[in-house]
Order: sequence, then structure tokens, then C-alpha cells
Amino acid sequence: MHDAAKVDMPFLLAPQRHVSFAALACAALFGPVACAPEAADPTEPPGAVLPGDAGPADREATAVPTTDGREDQPSVSNTAAADGGPELGCIQGCAAPPGTPCGVGLPLAGIAYDVTKSRFAFGSTPPMTEVEGFAEWTGTDGFLAIRSDGSEVAFLNPNAPEQALADWSSNPSAATAHAADYLGAMGLEACQSIGNVETFIGDPAIPMPTLRVAFTREILYVAVPDSSAVVRFDADDQTTYESVWWPEIPADVVAAARAIVLQLEVRGTAAFTAKLPANAQIPGGAVIHHSPVASTRPFVAVAMYATFDSAQNAELDFDIDGNPVADTWSAR
Repeated sequence: MHDAAKVDMPFLLAPQRHVSFAALACAALFGPVACAPEAADPTEPPGAVLPGDAGPADREATAVPTTDGREDQPSVSNTAAADGGPELGCIQGCAAPPGTPCGVGLPLAGIAYDVTKSRFAFGSTPPMTEVEGFAEWTGTDGFLAIRSDGSEVAFLNPNAPEQALADWSSNPSAATAHAADYLGAMGLEACQSIGNVETFIGDPAIPMPTLRVAFTREILYVAVPDSSAVVRFDADDQTTYESVWWPEIPADVVAAARAIVLQLEVRGTAAFTAKLPANAQIPGGAVIHHSPVASTRPFVAVAMYATFDSAQNAELDFDIDGNPVADTWSAR
């Protein structure tokens, strides 16, 4: 059980999605992209061995005919992996959507912040200093810091003249695309990010609201709620606020999460939740949790099925077999 009240990222002043489960609450917790759909036919496809099942690992996979008559890659692979475990098959045709190379057999790429590509409004050429695990660049108008874990944050000084500048654009779509291009040069991938625009009111002495773009992380029906990237551009096309924690996720963790999605798609959510405790019988979805920003512990990323117990105000986490998953990731 994961206490929802403890899910916070004080180093990142990014908006956190509020979780609420009533009726079909999966969409409220994970968003429509992250929630695996209920399978129309809960029976196994011919020749498929689902992750978590006991069965022959060498059965032939079902081939998917293509429009030109040839057989494409199998929809579910059952060949044994090199490590002796089952190889996760492909979901929905064995390929990511066109132009989205992430999430299939590879680590989920992180954002590697590059200060040489930064457009932050320093106000002057900033010298670099190292202080207690930070690399800091401080100009006359603000500072930017990169932690040893790769996370980044940048703030203006309260009296910086850039505080009075309007937004780069008041158009949410244009602002989101601009922010995506900026962070994309440092590793943000469209296939694992969703941009949302928020209006932020900061220092009471500077009442002008600003438009920030906050990216949440989701990939192939899997939510990654502990990652966040937030940026705001002013009218001079400089950033006045940045906050990034978007680590690389190991390939085996991504595969484990996709295995849960595959089981939900083929067997159906109801069949999966039937093996969970009574207070976890609410539809949820596949999730990857990872270490918080500025953690002093080794990085941890874990795949699981997550749902929410509103009575306890707590997230409930389970592995692919329905066993509870202990929180090993959130401690700093």
C-alpha cells in the first residue's frame, strides 16, 4: 500500500494530478492513455502464453497478416528470452505507432539537461559552481541547478525584470509545441510525454499570471507518474521557470509493465482484479514508479498494477500475479 499523502516532489514545483476513484476511476488516476481497455474477448489468442501463466514457452506465436498479404511479426511472442524468462510479446501488432520508437524492447529514454542548450533568463553570463551535489549557474537575474541524479530546476530572482514579461504565447497548443521542441533537444520524446498547460500565479508581489507547460509521462498504456517536466517561456523567448525530473527507465522494467498491459488486454481487467483484495476491486492500470528527485539512495524503478482505495486515501500496488508490491521507490 502506497500512502497517497506521501507522494510529493518538493524539489519540483510541478502540478500533480489528483487521484479519485469512483465508478470507473482508472481514468481519473492514470488518464485515458494509461488505462488499459477492457478486452472485448477475454480468451487467449491461439498459441499465446500470457506473462504470469504457466505453460510451454516454445509454442508458436500467432502471426498478423498485413495488408499486402505477407505475415508480419507475431502479435504475441512466446519464445524464451536469453535470461530464461518469457519474452514479452508485442501489443497491438508488434510495433509502436509510426514515429514513436520508444517503449518496445529498449530503455525509456530520459531527459539529459544540457546547459549549453538552455534558454533560461540568467541576465548575465553565469559562472558554474559545485555545491553539495549540485552544479549551479547563477546570473544576475536567476539561477539554474542540476543535481547529481540529472534533475534540473531554474528560478528567477523576485526582482528580475523578466518577471514582468508576458508569456511567449497565450495559445496553449503553440506554447506546448514550443516547450516540447525545447526539451526535445535534450531528450524529451513525444511518444512518452503529454503536455498540459496551466496558469500559475507566483509571488503575490508579481500578480501577473503566467502560462506554464507541464509534461506528464505515459507510454503504451503505462503511466510513469513520478516523472515531470515543466517550463515557462516569456515574450523574449527565454525560460523563466524550469523543473525537470525525467530519468531513464530500464528496459526490463518497461517490459514488465507492458506484460501487465498485455494481460489486461487479453484477459480483461475484471479477470485481473478478481484475484485482488476486496478493496482493490476497482479498475486501475499499469504503472511504473521510480525514485523521487534528489533521493540519496540508488535509483529504483518498479512496474506494477495500481489502483486506489479512496477509503484509505492510498494507492494499492500489485505485481502481475496479484501479489502486493511493497514501496521500495519513494524513500529519499
